[in-house]
Amino acid sequence: MKPIKYLVVIAFTAILLMPLYLMLIGSFQEINGLMKWPPNLIPVQTTLKNYEALFTDNEYSIHKGIDKVMIPKWAVNTIVILIVKVLLVISIALMSGYAFSVYNFKFKKPLFIFFIFGIVMPPVFLIPSYITANFLGLVDSKWGVILPAAFSAMAVYLFKNFIDTIPRSFIDSARIDGAGETSILTKIILPLCKPPIGVITILVSIGTLQDYIWSLLILRSYENQTLTVGIITLIEFGLETDWIVNPIGMSFAGGIILILPMLLIFSFSQKYFMTGAITGGIKG
Repeated sequence: MKPIKYLVVIAFTAILLMPLYLMLIGSFQEINGLMKWPPNLIPVQTTLKNYEALFTDNEYSIHKGIDKVMIPKWAVNTIVILIVKVLLVISIALMSGYAFSVYNFKFKKPLFIFFIFGIVMPPVFLIPSYITANFLGLVDSKWGVILPAAFSAMAVYLFKNFIDTIPRSFIDSARIDGAGETSILTKIILPLCKPPIGVITILVSIGTLQDYIWSLLILRSYENQTLTVGIITLIEFGLETDWIVNPIGMSFAGGIILILPMLLIFSFSQKYFMTGAITGGIKG
């Protein structure tokens, strides 16, 4: 039975990875190779023109009056937004989760349930959020993308449930020794919370890299765009003006560039991901 199970797992894995593989090899092919059916699983001829089209001056840059390649700038913008988002989400959620787990206060349970509703709420607050961001002067600013995502109900839930599993004797002993709440949080709780931190880092990072609608609304100027918005806008402009010779190959190349950061983040955080996902979702 084991060989059959392994074959089934391999077959499902191959099916799941096939679109990614086709996108990868498609990013290195000319338009003629991409239009063949059935597709060539091993490309006969490869080219870097699809990537060169993204990383060289093009009509979009000329149209915007900017004489330089913007993908490095977009990448820097994305990295800055991602790092600040992760730090803010972890900081706010850690303090909130600690408070909900350790302290007893009035309306604790109703307030926590209200917070949890944020996990299942549909994205119906897009227009009010934009009006608020515009009123606060956050439009076309990185903070306009960062601050609305600084609070995560999912992150609070994971931290709260994980801290519930930490023996209270650790906290009580520290208090007896004269440690303040800040010291307890930073020196005892924080080092133990690596699993949920790993999970939250992955979730926030993927959410940031996949965020298109809100970033498109807020980041108006060409220089402030993120990698996702910039590449998609670049390809759309190329399709409208017909300066892209191989729109499919260029789209695949842009997709690979957007996927690489997610793979890197997951590879560095995967050892904490499963532990954090399990222990963060189970109350001890």
